[in-house]
Amino acid sequence: MGAATAINHEDIDVIGGYYYPGGHYGGTSGYYYWENYCPLCHHYNCLGNYVKGVNEISCYRCSADYDGCTGLDKAGGGARAELIRYQEPTPEPTPTPPPTTEIQPAKTQIDIYKELVQTKNIEIGII
Repeated sequence: MGAATAINHEDIDVIGGYYYPGGHYGGTSGYYYWENYCPLCHHYNCLGNYVKGVNEISCYRCSADYDGCTGLDKAGGGARAELIRYQEPTPEPTPTPPPTTEIQPAKTQIDIYKELVQTKNIEIGII
């Protein structure tokens, strides 16, 4: 039996865990996460894992049972509702600011002359 969790992702309460396919609707084994909202009784935070049976999610308020792999209601006459699959929000990409180029002040003739003197080791003597 897999581990089941009930976690809160910001403002959305989530229920889920590792489920095996049930005889009702099939599906594939794996981790599934659903919004903790019952579409039949329209209440939030009322779902629980394995309340009545293995691999199912049940509502504490209206006793609806949902398949853990598909999220479909396990009513005898066919699914009456489907859980809302939780999709983790993708973060908005942060825009990269354009590169800043520093504008160098224009060199004066004296600055150019000083650089020339330093690089060439020119000694200037005043006569």
